[in-house]
Amino acid sequence: MILIKKICIALCFVLPTIQSAFSQEHETLNKHTFLIKSSVYNFFDGGPTIQTNYRNRPNWLSNGYGIEYMNTFGNNSMWSVSLDNFSFENHTPLPEKESGEYWKRRFYDIRASYSKSFFQTPHHSLFWNTGLSVRIGYEAVFGNYFQVNEVFGESFAIGKKLRDLGALLGLKYHVYIGKHVTLLTALSYTIYPLTWDSKDENYEYDRGPTWNMISLSLGIGFNYGK
Repeated sequence: MILIKKICIALCFVLPTIQSAFSQEHETLNKHTFLIKSSVYNFFDGGPTIQTNYRNRPNWLSNGYGIEYMNTFGNNSMWSVSLDNFSFENHTPLPEKESGEYWKRRFYDIRASYSKSFFQTPHHSLFWNTGLSVRIGYEAVFGNYFQVNEVFGESFAIGKKLRDLGALLGLKYHVYIGKHVTLLTALSYTIYPLTWDSKDENYEYDRGPTWNMISLSLGIGFNYGK
């Protein structure tokens, strides 16, 4: 019993000291972070998440690259803006393509988001984040085929502008290396309820612009300023 009391008394002194040390180290983190990142995407349409055999480059791991600026305020909140460039091109041989299959998808993804930490140590932080996404680009699907002298040709492809506004929800995990380097892992789901002429009858196959999108990003950033 006496031993338990001693342990409790010791914890009363030690825990506030540890908490104070954690807080002080977080307070010394720099306010601004600039990141470069690479991302993979999935659109819930049967297409590949990791694109392979892209223009004769096997195992091309990512389709998206971007930059992000983050501004930290308080001890556990931040806002950020980012720009990502995504490009996908289907290089399946013509005889194997199906009518209605996606041919190309290219766009810029502009995001503004707010994040709040729900778990943090001096060297790690886990955030939930929410925000808005503006997607600008185009996508195209295959049409039917014609065949001349055993050679397949593409009869037509149907294109669609992407001028979409969406809402996102996700998680961000930060690893701090010293005061000036941050490693980022981010998982985000975005839904686009407002899409450019999504009810256009000329867009066949009744698919319209992709409404759902999930992305996984890895990045490295430089921290600076107070």
